[in-house]
Amino acid sequence: MNLNQVKEKVANIIADVIKVKVDDVKKAKDFTELKIDDLDSVDIIVSLQKEFDIYILTEDVQTINTLNKLAEYVFGKLKKAERDKSGY
Repeated sequence: MNLNQVKEKVANIIADVIKVKVDDVKKAKDFTELKIDDLDSVDIIVSLQKEFDIYILTEDVQTINTLNKLAEYVFGKLKKAERDKSGY
């Protein structure tokens, strides 16, 4: 899975959790524009963990405020998980 695919899935998850159109998520400059509250954040983190089979520390994502940064974070976690599974 490449970064663009991850970004698309992350955008869909956010849109589903906060009940907005995916295009709204993609067009937002940052998450404050989407009015994501603390409960939404927890739901998004749980959904990302389930979708990508990764573990996300809340502290890690507290400063992430854009779709691109969140997608890059998730992509990095996926790459690390791949390396750990392959032993490299």
